[in-house]
Amino acid sequence: LTGGQFSILVAAAQAGDAAIFELAEHLVMDRTTMSRALKPLERRGLIRLDSDPEDSRSKRVSLTQAGEELLDRAIPIWQSVQNSIEE
Repeated sequence: LTGGQFSILVAAAQAGDAAIFELAEHLVMDRTTMSRALKPLERRGLIRLDSDPEDSRSKRVSLTQAGEELLDRAIPIWQSVQNSIEE
């Protein structure tokens, strides 16, 4: 899991069921860059991309159970690294 992928998973977890453009805005990324960054996460089964029921041109991003489990394991590691950097 790269740092960028970790950030995307955290943002997706916080947002719940967000449109790709909403995640992109939150992470200050271009929408097309976000779309490309989501592909490996989708292939790994960590996120799900579903059509937006209100706008068929848009996709909504949500974590899968595997994504939630990976994030649950990754956050303590991230926190430990942050603490060691602060020290």
